[in-house]
Amino acid sequence: MTTAGAKDWRSKAPEPMINMAVARACFVRCPGCYNRFSPNQDLISNDDIIDFLRFASSRGVRKLTYCGGDPLTRPNIVELIRRTNALDYKIKLDTVGTALITPAKAIYFGSGDIPYVKLSDIAESIYLFAIPLDGHNSEVTLKFRKGRDELFDEQKKILKLLVGFGCNVVVHTVATQDNINHLNCIGHTIHEIDKNLNWKIFQFSPNGPIAQRTAARYEIDVQDFSKRALEAKQYLSGLGHVGKISIAPVAGREGIYLFIDSEGKAWRPEDSNDQYLGSIVSADDRPKIVEHVIAANINRVKSAN
Repeated sequence: MTTAGAKDWRSKAPEPMINMAVARACFVRCPGCYNRFSPNQDLISNDDIIDFLRFASSRGVRKLTYCGGDPLTRPNIVELIRRTNALDYKIKLDTVGTALITPAKAIYFGSGDIPYVKLSDIAESIYLFAIPLDGHNSEVTLKFRKGRDELFDEQKKILKLLVGFGCNVVVHTVATQDNINHLNCIGHTIHEIDKNLNWKIFQFSPNGPIAQRTAARYEIDVQDFSKRALEAKQYLSGLGHVGKISIAPVAGREGIYLFIDSEGKAWRPEDSNDQYLGSIVSADDRPKIVEHVIAANINRVKSAN
């Protein structure tokens, strides 16, 4: 897991990618969360996930993101990651990361004690860790990700842990009304942790039922977003930052995602909240779901160009 490896994956064209929410519960409560949380508290089994991934792999899909909720709240997440890696998938782990530094409580769409996850148990299987940082101090951070008073300090500790372990890391920042004027400061915080950290700045998108309800509270104008994000990118470049800095407006993300919820149902952000493409548990639905994964990737390539 080296810096050279990070450059290798960035230099390649986008590949078909699955986004799979393997957990409902989360360490924080985000009123702008994009996910659709299944009403079924029972999670899709590791065996069903692996069966679907074998099928998707046979159709040319070898890349996926495990998200949630937070994937680290899933029981036996280490086993799932290892079994997925054995299928030769590139795994991106989209996580707050709390369990990498301490046992913690799940507080959102689930509850209970989540055990500590040793980074050494999963690091070699993950090609990219995606860690959120939405503020340059606790006050700004907690306006978007709520429920853990020490979250800002924890996120810095998690990033330092991953960097020290030699992992590939990208920091995700969701730009909202609360932090749009602080992007330079957030970038400075990232640079102080490590100048090689990659940073992706997302314009808040009101996708999913939760984010739709809070859109008026968090949405920002695309012109303001683009201006502030570009200023932050230029500011970090002036500091000599080495990591890649990407800017992701809402318009550039339309039609490029397909998600699978914790029950195994596939959905697209642009569809209505009760519209699903099918379930990955169903052998009859799998071909259609994978077709949509590949179609979303075609849109991703067009967007990148």
